Amino acid sequence: SACSQDDQSDVVAFVSKIFSPEAVESKKISHESDASLKFVGFTRVFAGKLKVGNTVCALGPKYNPVNGKNNTNHVQECEITGLFLLMGRDLVPVQEVPAGSICGITGIEKAILKFGTLTTTADNMPARFVTSAATATPIVKVAV
Repeated sequence: SACSQDDQSDVVAFVSKIFSPEAVESKKISHESDASLKFVGFTRVFAGKLKVGNTVCALGPKYNPVNGKNNTNHVQECEITGLFLLMGRDLVPVQEVPAGSICGITGIEKAILKFGTLTTTADNMPARFVTSAATATPIVKVAV
């Protein structure tokens, strides 16, 4: 099914924002390479499981599933170097994140600048995930 949390399911996740953990001033970050923590992607997992060490395809903003093989310029592979639960101002490192969760992700900084879609296979990426993720409504609203 589309929202399966099985290990064999294709991963589909939407990165809605890239932020700097220094701005969060987190003291819970205990990761070996501080260089990889310059930027963290605020991510919602729609299907599958994200795991540290997995390789995912980052789909650029001009990716179109209808174009098939003509999307090579808009798909970039990257390795997940870290996953974090966002607990208030803290980033708690975890090894995997299932579908339906919101997390922080590192290792995608070179592939995604502002927002984008992550998947394990761009070849059979359903069009409904690309269009729904790009128009996803905000999960958190803040009134000032």
